[in-house]
Amino acid sequence: RADSPDVSKTVLPVGFAVGMLNPSPFSVHAGDLAFSLALAGCPAEGEEETFGRVQLRAASLLPGWNRFNATGELRKRPDGSDSPCAARFLSNFVSGLPSNLSMLGVSSSHGVPLINRVMQGFSLSVQAPGVAGDLVSSITVKLLGVEEVLLHHRLHFRVLLRNPIAAEVEVMSLGMRIATRDSSGTRHPVGSLFQDFSGSPISIASLSTALTPPLCANVSNLLSPATAEAFVRAAASKAGAAVMAEGSATLRLARVFSVPLSLAQGPLPAFVEFADPGTCWG
Repeated sequence: RADSPDVSKTVLPVGFAVGMLNPSPFSVHAGDLAFSLALAGCPAEGEEETFGRVQLRAASLLPGWNRFNATGELRKRPDGSDSPCAARFLSNFVSGLPSNLSMLGVSSSHGVPLINRVMQGFSLSVQAPGVAGDLVSSITVKLLGVEEVLLHHRLHFRVLLRNPIAAEVEVMSLGMRIATRDSSGTRHPVGSLFQDFSGSPISIASLSTALTPPLCANVSNLLSPATAEAFVRAAASKAGAAVMAEGSATLRLARVFSVPLSLAQGPLPAFVEFADPGTCWG
């Protein structure tokens, strides 16, 4: 059917490490266990929306704590639209923030019948940590000449982006405000940008980096001569100038889920290059 979503574009394979406590002195051979995933408190009103499934194969619970490697998948809604709860969970994960998940027991086709009946009323609350690592790794400020900066208030930025997760990431949009601080700690804006890449996303392979093309940045307030000189001198050094980056991005994970991401990073290294004005991306 034409309105049936392509399964390959609606499912994101995932892996989980799950810890479970068996408080009894007995070992329990539970067979295959299956759980639906829900994000605690999502949606804010009504029953929690499930957006994924996790399965533990041939699980045996020994007395005490047990750790299992589980496989599963996150799914879009049946109509192929993004689940806002899945998007919030993935946004937390990529941002390095923990998420409180509910694992709701469901029947497994290969499970033990008695265990299957118990599982249907079983609920487990777990906290899933976020991944360590930031999206923006460094920034290169391309100075386009005195006239471009002073008269047109224009710079080009090239941003080194880092993918901290074990799946392909596509950057669909990027908006940033870049600022630096002088020797007294006063904050000074360097420039701001917003770029929509949806027509030609920037693809970053698993655990890799990618450099954006030159992006047009607006300079709302020119740095004072002394601050500009200090910034350029630091940015021309091997260590670069320390800057703060704030803004937002939209990512697409494994070509399946669109994920909003808030940026609040710093200090980051910024480097400077001199370039002809030319044209920038877009």
